[in-house]
Amino acid sequence: MKTLEEGLKVFNHTQFRPPQREVAENFLQGKDCFVLLPTGAGKSLCYQLPAILLPGITLVVSPLLALIDNQVQYLKKLKIEAHSLNSSITEAERTLINEDLSSMEPKCKLLFVTPELLAQQYFIKKLINLQK
Repeated sequence: MKTLEEGLKVFNHTQFRPPQREVAENFLQGKDCFVLLPTGAGKSLCYQLPAILLPGITLVVSPLLALIDNQVQYLKKLKIEAHSLNSSITEAERTLINEDLSSMEPKCKLLFVTPELLAQQYFIKKLINLQK
């Protein structure tokens, strides 16, 4: 998969809503983006689409566990490797995710975390090690 249009098909969409294309293009160009859209306007596609087109892991920070769970389930139905590290997962799931993140070539494409986890020093170290 190389183009935005090919990626769009993975999500079962035939066209972009404004400003999804522009945001995805900016992400693909390595630009920082701030996206403020109402509920249901398609914010998720703005980061999910570049995540499947780019190498590496996309880190998604959300305070809402229910939203995280919905997103992960949706992405898994699409056969996209997505995981969540939060208090609602089992220790076995946590171990598998951490093993993947520690591997030379993690399979995870999108990792959802809460702001509380992002504030933990051990997790910051894990993120730094992902860059190596």
